[in-house]
Amino acid sequence: MAGRDHENSNHWATPFFFFLLLALFLTPALVFVYADTDTFTASVTVNNLPPSVVVDTGQSITGQVAGSRVVYVLFNASDPNGGGDLNTTSAQITINKTGNTDRTSSSCALDSIIDVNTRRYNCSVTIWFYDEAGTWTINASIEDNTSNEATNNSVTLTMNVLDGVSVIQASVGFTGTPGTNDIASSPEPQQLNNTGNLGYTQINITAFDFASGANRISVGNVTTNVTDSNGPGQQLVNNTAFTIANAALPRGDNSLEDMYFWLDIPSGTPPGTYNAQSNWILEAT
Repeated sequence: MAGRDHENSNHWATPFFFFLLLALFLTPALVFVYADTDTFTASVTVNNLPPSVVVDTGQSITGQVAGSRVVYVLFNASDPNGGGDLNTTSAQITINKTGNTDRTSSSCALDSIIDVNTRRYNCSVTIWFYDEAGTWTINASIEDNTSNEATNNSVTLTMNVLDGVSVIQASVGFTGTPGTNDIASSPEPQQLNNTGNLGYTQINITAFDFASGANRISVGNVTTNVTDSNGPGQQLVNNTAFTIANAALPRGDNSLEDMYFWLDIPSGTPPGTYNAQSNWILEAT
């Protein structure tokens, strides 16, 4: 029995010893093998596509002499997210030309629905008589409901020439006695107003003699200038146009040129009312 027990103990000792050695061999490696975890979020943002703008072309406009007028500019706006994504209150038109004041729409209204993505807008823009003739750029813009803005400035319009001048006083007159010189006109001065969109560098006057029945006062007794110097100036010539020195009418709002006139009444001139034989003419070129 003792011999069998010894044999059995050896039988179990051998595997146990093997596993013990294996454990001792692996234990240092296992001590340094470890793991930990953390997390993070992930997402995708799909931005709202912006709208686009197409402006009507081929427009030519003319101002109103000495005033303003409203013109209408139309454009189509499209939004890939649907026309309902367009913010109508943000629709705007501005027309501009270098050297001029920008003219911006006072209102833009929804004109029509073209299709599911496209809307048509009609914008009113006030222009003024002195807005310069030539090519103006149209700037159209609109936003969608997320403030993405679309603009288009590839289209122009033509501002037509507006030629206009007018005298402020319907008439001028002189009152005096024979032998009196340098009588100022009344009212004084006569003014010429630029009511168009051109600048004028020259003003010409054509005057006519005064007559009262058979009596005459030559218009050569009248002088004119633009500086209000008493008396001196250019002598008028009957029925003959000449250029008033230093007179001009630049383009712009309230562009006026003052013209002063003085009359010498010759001694011995009979009393009476002497009227010009024709209306005097002022011409700006």
